[in-house]
Amino acid sequence: MRTRKQNEEISNLHDIAAVQLKNKDLIKLSAKAKEKSMLILEEQGISAIALALSRTLVDFVQHPEKIKA
Repeated sequence: MRTRKQNEEISNLHDIAAVQLKNKDLIKLSAKAKEKSMLILEEQGISAIALALSRTLVDFVQHPEKIKA
């Protein structure tokens, strides 16, 4: 069971958190997060394409008969 003092401390923490959230520009923070996730997604896409290309090239080098002239 919580004591009255603990309940008051928790209430104060909620108030502090609410004030801190109001002070931050959530729209800017979400835009930065979106930008970062898009960059990561683009990097992953480029990596996937490079991996597929390298596997194809290795396959052609190991099996040149697959190349039709």
